[in-house]
Amino acid sequence: MAFYYDKASKLSGFPQVLIRFRLFNAFKHSMSMGLGPALYFRQTWATIEGYQNDGVYSGTGDWQYKMAWLSGELEYNYYISKNANLSVSLNLINPESVGLAVGYKYWISKKPKRKRGCISCPSFH
Repeated sequence: MAFYYDKASKLSGFPQVLIRFRLFNAFKHSMSMGLGPALYFRQTWATIEGYQNDGVYSGTGDWQYKMAWLSGELEYNYYISKNANLSVSLNLINPESVGLAVGYKYWISKKPKRKRGCISCPSFH
């Protein structure tokens, strides 16, 4: 789930359901890619002077929405400690725009589950 302000300074966001594929995992670095559907929503642009609805977004009232059956994400993680990651991701928001997100992940579980082992990882992995 993501929230952001779009180019019209309106609140926007999207929930996504992704199937993730790990591209690599080496020492403290990993990268994954996700594909799946997303529902994009935003506060209506109808209140903007000169706005003409192009038919991409549907909805009435205060909110507009659009379903994207194929959405994507590319995520890079840098492992800080056993339970913490610094994360940078690129999300395909619309065909004409990409979102950049930087964040901190904290894993509640004491033992992170990783299906693939890493031969060059230190003992905290």
